Amino acid sequence: MKKQCVVGEYTKGGGMERITVNYVGGRMFNASMRGHTVSLDLPREQQGTDTGPTPPELFVASLASCMGYYLLFYCDRARLDPAGLTVEAEFQKLPDRIGTILIRINLPSATTAAQKEEADAWAHKCFIHNTLTHTPAITVEIV
Repeated sequence: MKKQCVVGEYTKGGGMERITVNYVGGRMFNASMRGHTVSLDLPREQQGTDTGPTPPELFVASLASCMGYYLLFYCDRARLDPAGLTVEAEFQKLPDRIGTILIRINLPSATTAAQKEEADAWAHKCFIHNTLTHTPAITVEIV
């Protein structure tokens, strides 16, 4: 069974990267990629054991950390010190999705308006941000 969520085409062997998510038990899953494993869980009030982030938390953390990397690239290019760089994310959950994400960036070495403007532009170049603003094709196959 194949369900196309968004118009697009999936080509096997088409240079796609792979993440495998395995059920562990209870409300836990492990996501494995490139030899790394991330544990996901639900909070206790949702019958989990709270041993890892929830999928929405990991999703928003991906966006925030991606912006952090792009800001680091900006610091390298502009010869700014990345010390003290923080990216804080807040998000609002709706019943069936994330409705709002607020990102606050602190880059102490960006002191001028021009540096802050350029840092903002670099944050918006982030791979995850671009993916969210240009909806990817999602194909779900039940095998």
